[in-house]
Amino acid sequence: MDTVDKGQAKASKQEIEAAIATIKNKMPQTYAAIHERAKKSGNQVFGWVRRGIGGEANCFWACENGHVVGTPFSAFISADVAQLIVQFLPRSLILLPVDAGAKTASPT
Repeated sequence: MDTVDKGQAKASKQEIEAAIATIKNKMPQTYAAIHERAKKSGNQVFGWVRRGIGGEANCFWACENGHVVGTPFSAFISADVAQLIVQFLPRSLILLPVDAGAKTASPT
């Protein structure tokens, strides 16, 4: 599933489930990082992931091995920068909020 922009309609339940399957099956570092973060921050992390996949900015965005899921962090990463990251930078990058009320990113 490609990144969902704020201007697009929210993702359907099927699209969210497909993105989760992509994370589980094709993004092992992202999958492991999500679970590691959940151990530290609690199950709210899984909610951030679903919200980001669903189209809500500043909740979750990740790229790994050419796969991109989530919605960009508006304060930190534009769609153009996200595309450059996918093409040229590290093999994986995961952004999650610092805490439930935060609007800042925390690379994992």
